[in-house]
Formats: sequence, C-alpha cells, structure tokens
Amino acid sequence: MTMGRNPKLKALSYEANARQSETAQAGRLPNPEVELELSEFAGGGIRKELDSAESTLIFNQKLLLGKKRQKEKRTASLKSAIAQTNMESERLGVVAGVTKAFNMVLIAQERVSLHGQLVDLSKKTHQTVSAHVKAGKVSPLEEVKTKVALSLAQVSLERSKRELAAARHHLCSFWGGEIPNFATAEGELDIHSGLPSLEALLKTAGENPDIARTEIMMELEKSIFDNEMAQRVPDISIKAGLQRFNETQDNAFTIGVSLPLKIFDRNKGNIQAAGHRVNKADQNSLATRVRLVSDIHQTYQLFTGIHLSASALKLEIIPSAKLAFEASSIGYQEGKFGLLDVLDAQRTLFETRAEYLNVLLAYHNSLVDLERLSGIKN
Repeated sequence: MTMGRNPKLKALSYEANARQSETAQAGRLPNPEVELELSEFAGGGIRKELDSAESTLIFNQKLLLGKKRQKEKRTASLKSAIAQTNMESERLGVVAGVTKAFNMVLIAQERVSLHGQLVDLSKKTHQTVSAHVKAGKVSPLEEVKTKVALSLAQVSLERSKRELAAARHHLCSFWGGEIPNFATAEGELDIHSGLPSLEALLKTAGENPDIARTEIMMELEKSIFDNEMAQRVPDISIKAGLQRFNETQDNAFTIGVSLPLKIFDRNKGNIQAAGHRVNKADQNSLATRVRLVSDIHQTYQLFTGIHLSASALKLEIIPSAKLAFEASSIGYQEGKFGLLDVLDAQRTLFETRAEYLNVLLAYHNSLVDLERLSGIKN
C-alpha cells in the first residue's frame, strides 16, 4: 500500500516523468523564422503609393555550432537520471520508515499485552493479600501496597494503549491514510542468531542511491561546463528569401549569413563558475562516501551492542527474573518471604520484559538503518 499510495513517492514519480519529457525536448533544432519586409512606400513623389514599393519575404534558420544540441541533450538526460536516483533514495527511505513504523506497532501491541498481564497478576496478588488481611494473617498495610501496585499497573496499561493508537495512526500515514484500516499488525520480532558482515555491508554501500546521485551530479556539472564552453562558439544564422519590385514587376532572390562577434562577451564568467561547481560536486561526492562509510561503522557497532543486550535479556536475565518471581511467590505463600519481596520480584520481572521489548525495537530499527545505508533493496 505504501509503494502504491505514498504521496512523496507519487510526487517524485511525476518529477521523474517531467525530466524524461524535458530530455525528449532537449536538443531539438531552433524553429525557423519568417520575416516580411515592405520598403520604399508612403514617401514623396513616385514613392507615395505602393506601386513602387519593394517587398521581401525572408526565411531565417539559426544553426547551432559546437555540438550544442548534443550537449544540451546530455545535460537533460543527466537531470533525468538524478530525478530517478532521488526517487530511488526516497523509496528506500520510505521503506525504512514504514518498516520502523510497523515494528513500532508490533512492539506497542506487545507492550499492551505485557501491561495487561501485569494488571491481571496485580489483581490476583491484591485479591490474595486482601483475603489474608480478612483472615488476620497479614497487616492491612500490605493490602494498601498491593492496591498501589495495581493502580500503577492500570495506569501503565492505559498509557501503552494510547501509544499503540498513535503508532497505528503513524503507520497508516505512510500510505496516505488518516484512520487505521486494520485491526492488528501480524508479525513476530526476534533476534537473529547471525549478524550481517560489516565487510559485506560496506561492499554493497556503493549501490546506495545517495552515492549514485553524487556521481551523476558530478557528471551533470561537467556537462554544464561543456555547455558553457560551447557557448564560446558563435552560432550562425542563414537567411534566404524572395524580393519583389512592384515598380518593375521583377523578382529576385536574397541570401545572407549573420555571425555574432565574440568581442565583449566570451562567456568567461559562466565557464569559471561551471568549473568551480565541477570541483564542488567532486568534493560532495567524496564527502558523501566518507559520511556513508562512517554511518555504517557507527550503526554497525550500535547494532552489535544491541544484539548482545537483547541476547542477554532473552537467554539469561528474563529467565532468572522469572525464577526469582516464582520463588518469591511460593515463599510468600509459605511465609518465608514478605510482600515487598514478591512485589520487588514482580516489578523486576516486568521491567526486564519491558526493557527487552525496547531493546528488540532498537535492534530491528538499527538493522533497518544498516539496510538503508548499504543500499539493500527490499
């Protein structure tokens, strides 16, 4: 839906089509001109009437020299190629954006589920403690503590529901929707056992459309420089026509050639400016490559660190927290642990599970960033 309906992609596709039309238009011959000249009339004596007037019909065709037409067409073609890379770059950006938005919905759904479980567990704990209070086994203060824990869990649940609603709206905005037209997002996020190779990511970085755009931009500036150099070559205009002498009823052909004299304006300033822009484009291309490689290195280090954290939470920390909570719950029933021990173990368990969801989202988003930076097409 995003690829077919995203407003930004549609706008860029129109621009790409416009550039293609300009390429088709570029390099065409200038239109010929026709000129009608009437002279030697409305004067004095025999020149008073039109009978002695002279009329001349002239056709004028400008001829472009210095291969200006070919160079103009090449410039238009390069502008069209830049429009295509802009569209491809935006497409990758949109894919990354909608993927992150989808991941956010999945995580938000899991948070709602997690906080819902916490509310259910807090209710059970509160009911158990309330029964113990009525039986005189524990202090009424413990019932108050479980009530506070339940209220906090309910607040967290409501907040997570609102975050889910916001995430759903953000996701559907990628295909131009204003109201989510889906009930739930179906998918599963997990950490992968293997990591992508940094060398492989750097190798494919050359396919990033941002790199291609800077390279095409450099070629475009060179083409513009060639166009400015070509302007030093003057274009000639060829004239041919028919002259009519009304006084003698005679006809004669006329022909002429005009050539501008490059005396005052040799286009020196525009040539120098175009040369500077060629150097600028070269440095921009280098800067883009350096920035891209740096971003890949930084994102990869972040990604590997998040991978380690996610693995530790999933395989070690959460299982340990779960065992601690189960043990404290059983111990509380047997009178070995106090209520604070149970609530602390419960809070630790759900905080670690919530942190795992945060790390999981960061893990998959950094993976999306790596794919975007390396130019991987989905």
